[in-house]
Amino acid sequence: MYGSLRAAGAIAAAVSLLAGFVMPASARQIIDLGSPDLFPIYGYGINSSREIAGSYTANNGNDTKAFRWSSATGFTDLGSLSGPSGNYSVAYAINSGGIVVGESVTPSGDRHAFRYGGSGVMEDLGTLGGTTSTAYAISDSGIIVGSSQNNLGSTEAFVYSNAIMNGIGTLGGDFSEARGVNANGVIVGTASNGLENRAFLYTGSTMTDLLGQATVGNSSANAVAGNFVVGQFADGTDERAYLFDFGTATFTDLGTLGGQNSVARAVTASGIVVGQADDGVEQRAFIYDRTGAGGMEDLTTVLSAQSSGWTMLTDVYGVTDQGYLVGSGIRNGETHVFAVLQPVPAPPAAVSLIIGAGTAVLGYGTRRLRRARNMKNKRHEDRWDTIGR
Repeated sequence: MYGSLRAAGAIAAAVSLLAGFVMPASARQIIDLGSPDLFPIYGYGINSSREIAGSYTANNGNDTKAFRWSSATGFTDLGSLSGPSGNYSVAYAINSGGIVVGESVTPSGDRHAFRYGGSGVMEDLGTLGGTTSTAYAISDSGIIVGSSQNNLGSTEAFVYSNAIMNGIGTLGGDFSEARGVNANGVIVGTASNGLENRAFLYTGSTMTDLLGQATVGNSSANAVAGNFVVGQFADGTDERAYLFDFGTATFTDLGTLGGQNSVARAVTASGIVVGQADDGVEQRAFIYDRTGAGGMEDLTTVLSAQSSGWTMLTDVYGVTDQGYLVGSGIRNGETHVFAVLQPVPAPPAAVSLIIGAGTAVLGYGTRRLRRARNMKNKRHEDRWDTIGR
């Protein structure tokens, strides 16, 4: 969906995706995945089948193990590239087919990107000529992206498809890292331009500075779904989460929960954003609905998490178009993985708002700059509306 929106299809798709987020509070349940060995556990990815990928520590904290979890099978230890006795592997993402990607230690002691599929065998994806690589994301069609040391010793973003790993370059510097890929193969991440690290967009042949004049200083892109990209940008000494629509060149500063910093980690194709934000005292998980009036919201409050025994939800790493979530929180004084396997609620007016927004997009015919401020959430939006996109 790179380019102009198509009226009926775009509005229907947006309403369909958003509708999945509407559910009464009484129907929601925060699941505590705990830990297989009662040590810290982290869930980094979740798919439409409610499967979760992540890592946990074992052997008195000496080993890190990648896992895949479902309510039907529980935890599956994915092993490592150095065999069952290997002591390090981390799963970062999982697609709708249950294929997991991440990094693992090899028999030589290096860390390589891996893919774990239906065969139950962890596959080494290799490198770009160096000694290390990591896979951070996988599309439903199986396109894998990440970063690898190349034959010059630099870290370079890669795309892996049809059993071939290819580097995709930089913005002119000596570093790049791909963090997300959407259904159309659009890749996002962070790359050096020789002076700063900037969020990038890669559309198959060309890497461009994603945010352009919308921000100055360092920025990063962590995920992409549909036309929406999320990440973090520097604003003086602060770092804040953003949402960027590359179809309409719309940049939105998501603000914070009252503190100075925030980071957006994942996004849906309808523009629901999750991540972590500072409330002035602690780091808290947030959810942001671009169609609602509430701005960034504390997920602990939205889900009434304290009523189910959670002190606080501290981070969200994954969200699906169906509204499923995975993240970390504090329960009984320990860090646990939480999952929400029913849709997260959206404001009642959200569906009508998104229809209005879709109609408005279709009517854009001039190029203009608009800046609006929302002081409550320290949010501002810079919009460039362009003919012919």
